[in-house]
Amino acid sequence: GQLGMLDERLDGITGKVRRVTGMVEKLSDGKWLDGKKAKVKEEDEKLKCAVEGAEKKQRELKEIEAQLASSAQELSKMSQHEQHAEDCEKRVVDAAEELSEVEGERDAGTLPGCPLRAPSKHPTSS
Repeated sequence: GQLGMLDERLDGITGKVRRVTGMVEKLSDGKWLDGKKAKVKEEDEKLKCAVEGAEKKQRELKEIEAQLASSAQELSKMSQHEQHAEDCEKRVVDAAEELSEVEGERDAGTLPGCPLRAPSKHPTSS
């Protein structure tokens, strides 16, 4: 009986040794290792691409931000020009109103120092 138990234990140990030997062979097998290395390299490439992609997007974002900032400046300048144009327009309207008042007074003969077109209240020409 004791010999049978020893045999079983020996079989168990032999099985373990075979499994370990198989693993060692697998590890020492260049192709398996190369396969793992290739997989790692592939993952690295993917990661590198992802990082480069993210950096590119970041650069694009910075460019867009810069464009937005310069657009905001342009807009500010344009609104200043617009304000200036509105001021000019208002001055032109004011001047036109003033001119029509002056012309009205002149035509009515109430403006001093203007040659009179309207019938004169002052008897200067007969």
